Amino acid sequence: MSSKTTTTTITTGSTTTTTTTTTVKRSSGAANAQPPANRIVAPMDKEDITAEWVTAALHQSNVLPTDIKVVSVDPLVNIGDGRGLANYSWDVRVHYDKPVNPDIPTRFVYKQMNKSFTPNFPPGQLRVIANKCYTIEAFFYNELRDKMPIPLPKTYWAGATQPENPREEFGHYGILIEHLGDDVIKLSATDATSDWQHQQAMDTLAKLHASIWNSTEDPECFFTSKDVASLFTFFMGGTEGGIAYVRKNYPKWFPEGGAKYADYLSQAILTMDDWLMKGTTDHKHWAGFDVRTENMLWRKVHPKLDEYELVVLDHQTWCQAGSPMLDLAVFHMMSCTEEQMEECATKGIRRYYDQLIANGVKGYSWEDANRDFDNALWYGALFTLMGVGTLSYVEEGAMAHPEGSPERKEGLAMAEAIATKFTTFGRRGYTLINARNAWNPTFFSVPGY
Repeated sequence: MSSKTTTTTITTGSTTTTTTTTTVKRSSGAANAQPPANRIVAPMDKEDITAEWVTAALHQSNVLPTDIKVVSVDPLVNIGDGRGLANYSWDVRVHYDKPVNPDIPTRFVYKQMNKSFTPNFPPGQLRVIANKCYTIEAFFYNELRDKMPIPLPKTYWAGATQPENPREEFGHYGILIEHLGDDVIKLSATDATSDWQHQQAMDTLAKLHASIWNSTEDPECFFTSKDVASLFTFFMGGTEGGIAYVRKNYPKWFPEGGAKYADYLSQAILTMDDWLMKGTTDHKHWAGFDVRTENMLWRKVHPKLDEYELVVLDHQTWCQAGSPMLDLAVFHMMSCTEEQMEECATKGIRRYYDQLIANGVKGYSWEDANRDFDNALWYGALFTLMGVGTLSYVEEGAMAHPEGSPERKEGLAMAEAIATKFTTFGRRGYTLINARNAWNPTFFSVPGY
């Protein structure tokens, strides 16, 4: 392994930023940071993922010898269809003009902005945050991926080019990563999580969190609590929209306790700026924000073995946080069915905590973990409301396209998936909070209770 560190100055609008980029050459052929010299720009349209672009990306990342070129790319298929909202995940199969070493892939995944989703963000701060999402993922794969102790896709190229005016425009973003095979296990939003998958998820999160526990690194591109609050508010259709939704639906869905839950959620929405990312200890953490089975795959450890390992895929929303339990709250609300929720949470916290301590974390008690988890459930509950405004924005964006157009069809199909997904999440959120009896949050109070 060899590396070279260079300093690059990038000007975006009126802002000048100096960054240090390390180009790493690995024996496996994977490079996890893009060189600053002669940088290529990430393709933002499917048609721009050409043989010429893939050649340039692989040359730039020292994956492909410079005397070998990609001569053709097979028709692209979105293998993330129906799972992710913010991105397409194109299956990129390439052909070279010469034989290549076995460690040079002929198949990749290119992750690209979904044109039926993100462009519906209104101009202003939300577009700034959207640009930040894609920047974070490129940063993660370029700078953090190799530091993480968990299975992750190999990175072959990642790039983020900011627009002149991020309040109005979108930049160019993309990552070219490892294709994990056709025999992976995928779970949808409505699937149950099996015992072994749940155990692997808890072990993976514990190992990941232990590795960054009280980290002194403070990546500037990570989301702040204010960024997360802005996203929640936008995607729930504004403060009034979120409150109206919970007061209309939860008493109907849960006759015995839905009105109480709506009252609590309403107060959580009104006060989220004061408490959203807080923990009950002084420990410092990073949170993945959107950790759930839809953003994971289980790949085979070996073609001849019926064994799998969990791979975390989505890294667009890393943020600074005060509690590691934010990820566990989101995971359980989004990944476990109502029927298995109480058992999964009870076993999950115990397994996660034991693994956290086994991985060297000190000064975090079992009582701390449970208190943090119950508080984090209200963060998770707000997450379950993100489909409320998302649905209307996606539907409006779809209907702006001509009848019968691919854009309208794609947008309406996405809207249908969002409605199903977030209704499911909302019901799970209440189920988990009720099962945990988490009606005494530390950071906000509810009048009348």
